[in-house]
Amino acid sequence: MFPAAILTILAIRSAWKDVFEKKRWNNIWILTIRSDHTLHLAIHATVMLLTGIFVINAEVFTRLMFSSSPLLYIFVARYIDELTQGLKISR
Repeated sequence: MFPAAILTILAIRSAWKDVFEKKRWNNIWILTIRSDHTLHLAIHATVMLLTGIFVINAEVFTRLMFSSSPLLYIFVARYIDELTQGLKISR
């Protein structure tokens, strides 16, 4: 459960950091309904994380987080994109 919980926390923190540190948007309520931002997914993942920590079994928590939260996959994809930015595959 610990790796899935840490990954979820990092993904939530990244979504919130995008809102509050970059400050590209003026109204936070608009971000909850926009499809090009992950704030609504972070709110959903936060509720699932808190429920999972206090209510759900460890095995079920991992299955729940990876099957119902696309935020984790978006976070990992963005992280890999940042790491490999500028690299080119040569044949």
